[in-house]
Amino acid sequence: MLATNGSAWLIPILEQAIPQKVLESISESADDLWAAAVGSGYVTDEELLALIGNKTGMHVIRHGEMAPSRFVLPEKLARGYSVVAIDASPGLLEVATSSPFDLDCERTLAFWSGKRVRFSVATPGTIDRWIPSYEAGRTRLRTSDNCARSCD
Repeated sequence: MLATNGSAWLIPILEQAIPQKVLESISESADDLWAAAVGSGYVTDEELLALIGNKTGMHVIRHGEMAPSRFVLPEKLARGYSVVAIDASPGLLEVATSSPFDLDCERTLAFWSGKRVRFSVATPGTIDRWIPSYEAGRTRLRTSDNCARSCD
C-alpha cells in the first residue's frame, strides 16, 4: 500500500531525489511521507520545497522568508489542516500548507472565508512553528459571520 494518507502527490516529486527502493519502503510504512523522506537523509526540507516548486509551479515559502498574516483562521481549522493564513484580500485567502493538494482543506477554507483559496507551500515544521504565535494576539478573519461563528 503506497502513501494512502493524502501524501501520494509527493511520490513523483520524491522520485527525483530518493532511490526507488528507499522510496517504496518509506511510502509503504510511513504515516508522514514528508518527514520520512527528510528522515531518510536523501533530501532536506529546503531541497524538497525546491523540488515541489519546480514540479508544481506553486509559490514556496522558505523558513524566515515570510510571516503569517495578521488574519487568523479558527484554531480548529489551522491545526486540523495544518495551515496558516499568509495573506487575505477581499476575494482571496492565501494560506501556507505542506499539503497543497488537499481539496477538502481548500473547499472548507473557501466555504468558511467566502473567498477563493490559494495555497503556498511551506515545510510542516514551519507551519507547526507558526501556529502558536499566529493564534496569540492577532485579528480574527471574519468575512462570513455565520460561518466564522459556527467554525470556531
